[in-house]
Amino acid sequence: MVEACPEGHAPISYQFNGNNVIRAYFDKNACSGCARQEACPVEIRKNNDALRVEQKEVITGEVRQKLEDKSARQEATSKRAAIEGTNSSLKRSQGAGRLNVRGKVKATLVIGMKIIGHNFKQVVRFFKGKIAEEKRILWKKEE
Repeated sequence: MVEACPEGHAPISYQFNGNNVIRAYFDKNACSGCARQEACPVEIRKNNDALRVEQKEVITGEVRQKLEDKSARQEATSKRAAIEGTNSSLKRSQGAGRLNVRGKVKATLVIGMKIIGHNFKQVVRFFKGKIAEEKRILWKKEE
């Protein structure tokens, strides 16, 4: 919905027709003395002034605002980087880039086993690091 014109005047009424077009009608007196009349998208008419906006323009604007939102974009980018890193690791360390089997079922099983192996390696590495850190903390306390 149109909340106001560029000058800040609220519309008198709205109209939405079946062709996905929104029309906002503004007071003629407010538009006639406006300083931004040359740059304003409102059409000057006989009885009242109208702003015509297609629904796809509104949707495009909302999508553009979401894309410009830096935090949402960074979150999506970091998720993609994590997934790409996992895929790269599976290809390099587990040999998932080249399978020795053919067929969808066999390939799915082999990839599944490789993913389980990769996850197991990560768990072992995590606990090794955590236990080693605990030993370091205990060692410092004894000194």
